[in-house]
Amino acid sequence: MIQLPPMKIAQGEPWGYDFTVEGQSWEGYTGTATFKRSVKAITGSNWYDDAVEPIVTVDVVSDAAGLIQIALTPAQTALFPALDRQGYFRQAMCEVNMTDGADVQKFQARVMVAASV
Repeated sequence: MIQLPPMKIAQGEPWGYDFTVEGQSWEGYTGTATFKRSVKAITGSNWYDDAVEPIVTVDVVSDAAGLIQIALTPAQTALFPALDRQGYFRQAMCEVNMTDGADVQKFQARVMVAASV
């Protein structure tokens, strides 16, 4: 599993993230990005009983040059948990899974979330 740089998501804002794996062609691969609450968010005061896991799962776009792109709509980013204060705080994690049927590659990133005011 490869660790990616942290992602920053603002609740209710459109969001995009991309990264490139040098020397890797993603032709023939399909992929998903799954976002879940971080352990800290689950055990902290923000946890609530009717929380849905995962928060959201989306398909990723990839190409032969090694580029992977993830995009979320404002409605999807509004689902992310956030603290009642200004700034970005680690509240979720993302796992990107790429597979071509035989090979599976996984990437993970911490997700920092800022609350909407």
